[in-house]
Amino acid sequence: MTAAFDEKLGYIPALMDGKDTSAIIPAIEGLSYPQNFGMEEEVSFEGPFAAYVKALRRHFEGVFRPDRCFFSDHGWCLSASSINTWMRKIFLCQYVARDILKVDFGAEGPMHDRAHAHWWQVVCAGRPGIDQYSWGNPYGRGFHYPRAITAVLWLGEVPRHAAAG
Repeated sequence: MTAAFDEKLGYIPALMDGKDTSAIIPAIEGLSYPQNFGMEEEVSFEGPFAAYVKALRRHFEGVFRPDRCFFSDHGWCLSASSINTWMRKIFLCQYVARDILKVDFGAEGPMHDRAHAHWWQVVCAGRPGIDQYSWGNPYGRGFHYPRAITAVLWLGEVPRHAAAG
């Protein structure tokens, strides 16, 4: 994946065979596994996979832009080529970006969190387990999805960033 970073695009394309150059956030989510298994050195900027970790940081910076992977309310759009997004993947990617890639969202961080909280608390108040959203609105009629498992990562972030917003 390190070699797949496209300098012209500024990120790693969704498919590395050149057939789909979409900007996607979830390319970073795999870093959560070694981190959560106590393999911090493997996901550090100075460790044995430093080039890979740095490429994923550059990738995230290249795709995490309003013209690519934000909805108008500042909610995260996981793929620039789709209006669908999944809360559990957003939570996981937020965790990776903040805790592993050390991305500082600055004053915009609380705006993203407010958008996601609004989707969950207001838009889906009657269906809190909905995971898939389309333009920030619930998609489907199901009630329970696995997002509660990854939500714990995001909820751990809230106290740390609440003071900023």
